[in-house]
Amino acid sequence: MWSGRMQAVMAAGLAVLACGASGAEGGPAPWAHRNSPFRAVFEVVSQPNTPKAGLAVVVPVCGLGHAEGTDLYAFSAEGEPLPSLCLGPGTANSALAVVEARPGLRQVHVYFGSRITSPQNRMAFVAPPLLTVRSFSQGNLTTWATVEPLLARERVLGRLFVDTISLTYNPVNSDDAFIMDFTGALFTPEGLETDLMLVSDDAGFLFVDDKLLIERGGSHRAHESQRGEARAAVKLTRGTHPVRCVVVEAGEAQAAVVGEFGDASRKWTLKPERFATPGKTRLTAVEGAGERAACPAFWYKPLSYISFNDRPYTEMEFGTHNRQPAAWQFDDGAKAEGATVRRVLPGLSPRAVTVGQGGTQAKGAIEFPEAAPPARSINTARDYEAYAALIRAERPDALDTAMLLEYLTFLEFHELSPDSLPICRTLVRRDNLAASGRQREVALLAARLAAGTDVPFAREAYLAALNACREQDELWPALVAEFAEFAILQAAEARQGEATVARLAARLGEADVRVRQLRTDLAPARPAPAAGKTAPPAAAASPAARDHAVRANALRESCRNLLADGFLSEARAALWDWRAVGEADAANGNWPLARARLFRRLGWHAAAHRVLAAAAQANELLPNLPDVEFEDAEVLSLLGQREEAAALYRKIVTQYPNHPLARQAEARLR
Repeated sequence: MWSGRMQAVMAAGLAVLACGASGAEGGPAPWAHRNSPFRAVFEVVSQPNTPKAGLAVVVPVCGLGHAEGTDLYAFSAEGEPLPSLCLGPGTANSALAVVEARPGLRQVHVYFGSRITSPQNRMAFVAPPLLTVRSFSQGNLTTWATVEPLLARERVLGRLFVDTISLTYNPVNSDDAFIMDFTGALFTPEGLETDLMLVSDDAGFLFVDDKLLIERGGSHRAHESQRGEARAAVKLTRGTHPVRCVVVEAGEAQAAVVGEFGDASRKWTLKPERFATPGKTRLTAVEGAGERAACPAFWYKPLSYISFNDRPYTEMEFGTHNRQPAAWQFDDGAKAEGATVRRVLPGLSPRAVTVGQGGTQAKGAIEFPEAAPPARSINTARDYEAYAALIRAERPDALDTAMLLEYLTFLEFHELSPDSLPICRTLVRRDNLAASGRQREVALLAARLAAGTDVPFAREAYLAALNACREQDELWPALVAEFAEFAILQAAEARQGEATVARLAARLGEADVRVRQLRTDLAPARPAPAAGKTAPPAAAASPAARDHAVRANALRESCRNLLADGFLSEARAALWDWRAVGEADAANGNWPLARARLFRRLGWHAAAHRVLAAAAQANELLPNLPDVEFEDAEVLSLLGQREEAAALYRKIVTQYPNHPLARQAEARLR
């Protein structure tokens, strides 16, 4: 999951997301390194605190240049070579380097992509404050002798410039077990004597002048060293002194802090000015030359995230540094066009992307650092809709099954969301859906979503759901009964309905309430009572009948509340439970009315009309006949049968003028 720890440790030269389109002042600078097809232009923002610290640059190589930065060549805007030292792969598909700082230097041009190894001037620079993050699987953390071999064994995840040694989260990806390897040089213009302290979770080791100063092996919690238990005195002469801090985090909470210890009440993180700090630069342009003038080097950043069912969904923005349109291809099959692109990406696993521009392709990986972007809430309509809009903009047929299932989970926060139908339609017809274990769930959802607008596809989806459900499964009877309802009432396919009811009766018996009701749905409407007849007097209720009535009232209320709150699946289940004990409600119109209202919410308007019309024709003395006929008029309006609807509205106005619905019916007629 995204972590809430937002401590800002990101460094000076890591501002690669800001970009412009200009080169040197007065127009584009001449191309200084002919073998390199690309260059990154940096503005010098600040000077180093000691000349040998150089200038920090973060070059977005994005697969266009060597990931380690070994083909980086640095020049001034006037084309004068600048000594440089590559520091290896950074984060966000970049390579890190330091470049010589010269008086009056305002721009640095770094050329890349030639694949020709550039000269490295290692002796010209002191080590900048740098963090190397490595993976960590397992190992003995007892002593430095057991930890040191892990550094060679584990994989480098990325590097970044830092200001000091202070970190409480993984800045590269979402793994909570990793190794933090800080390197740099302490800078003491006048000499210094101090006590250094180490706070670590878990094992931590601090070196000064290549000597082990503090060893804190084993598993620990950060609070166990916050009082300064792991500290040592150090005397630093004038000049620079190599410093290194290695902390191995074995999982869960993370911490790596080097501080100075005054006394029990005075402790502080080692300040940035204690280090030999390189000057800062800002990326202003990324350019191509000659026939390869296009340069699709790209950036990305998380804008926000929503957590749903313990799964993060991140709103990501992608863009080209030259601000020119490009073709984007993601590893889940998604494609997009534009200078910037936004997508919702579920989970925190790395993802691959390819960006094409003018015949040139850049490639890279998208990582999710543990520090979280701003959180949004799925319970807030505006936040949910913003994410749903991005998902709607995707082409379902282009996305792989795993991504479609992730999007479907998010959209089903709102049950039976119409946004889910294009995804369901695509999934139902994919051969690999069965392997996901969600074939029945997706097919049933597809059927329910399509039943009101696309009967043939809904039938196809219902049959797919039935094929994925064994007769021994607990959900099989409910699924068969629902398909029978659809066939009889919504699709008006009596033969399919009869066959499905027979199949259900073979399993449950003719006495089952669902079988009996579906048989009634299949039967022609009973003749209405003759005019002037009254309903027979009710017999005295037995204790069992009274108990059934109480349960029926409770289930009726539950069904009404679930329907009002939009929990349609639960409302359907409550409706059938009510039918099992509410025989009287099935006859007096209450149950058919509730059933029709459920169908209306589902978009099954034809089914709702058939249920209401059957109830009215079966008994003209229904106690709630005005309610039934008003509901039927509303449904007929939705079906486009406006004359039939108007006739029912007029009947209510003329025959039941004192009924509360008469005024609404009159308003409908106007």
